[in-house]
Amino acid sequence: MCILFATRSHPDYKLILLSNRDEFFERKTHSTCWNHDDFILSPYDMAIQKKGYGHGTWLGINKHGKLAVILNLKVDSPLISKSATVTGETRSRGFVPLRFLEEEDNVPFEKWDSWEKFNSQHGDLEKTGPFTLFYGDASCNQYNVVDYWKHSTDPFGKKDLMVISNDVFDCSEGEHGSRWNKTEYGYVLLEALAKNTSNIGKDELLQKCFELLSNHTYNEGEDVNSVTTSNIYVPPMRIVENAEDIRTSLPIGDYYGTRSQIVILVGKDNKVTYEEHVIYECDEDCEQYCFLNPKEVIHYQFDIES
Repeated sequence: MCILFATRSHPDYKLILLSNRDEFFERKTHSTCWNHDDFILSPYDMAIQKKGYGHGTWLGINKHGKLAVILNLKVDSPLISKSATVTGETRSRGFVPLRFLEEEDNVPFEKWDSWEKFNSQHGDLEKTGPFTLFYGDASCNQYNVVDYWKHSTDPFGKKDLMVISNDVFDCSEGEHGSRWNKTEYGYVLLEALAKNTSNIGKDELLQKCFELLSNHTYNEGEDVNSVTTSNIYVPPMRIVENAEDIRTSLPIGDYYGTRSQIVILVGKDNKVTYEEHVIYECDEDCEQYCFLNPKEVIHYQFDIES
């Protein structure tokens, strides 16, 4: 299961965001680049394309500092999950972030900061497959979370720390479900990262962020559910016979796990540093690459435009 970390508590940065994308390795994906007339910086999913939107994405930031990350939501019922990911009646999750990111008029975040407001702008949230969406405006440092169940949540509390995986929160408001091992332990690691990395160089901070994203205690033989709920980094798992256990993605190929990692740093001067580690792009990559030796490293820096 994908996991997202974010904090506003670091003394040197307005926002630090860390994301692991867990997916089948054979799902065709384009690594991070400027797109939508060089207005949005994001990777994108090549499996689905929509007229007028192009390809969907799970994470992106635009030149105005608006950012959004969507996570698949694993619902309890396989029937609901199947209907939400397979039928033509539902909308692809990947177009939800784009609707927010493509807004070039720099509409104030207050026009988007609840489920009802977002849906009035987007119109298809009720028809979208199960999801959790973190989104906000880095220029004013305001953020919100909405989900498939129509919750609207302030993700940051007194400690300005947040961890989300499958709508399971570890933050001051963690009200949507019981804690998973990965979110509970991830919160501890994120808090330590924010406290112990002041006055260090940007490169060292990036390294520590990717170390956090690569934390795992995988033991061979563990079942799929245990691995995906307990490990921040999900190692490659050959799950052909148990593909339905994932229930958040259509099975493609043999291997599933953390295929890419992204870190975004937003400085107090509104300078953005964005780095993606593409670990795997297909099943065969398991033999050659790992989180310590990713297949591709992509780095961008830019200033938020007012």
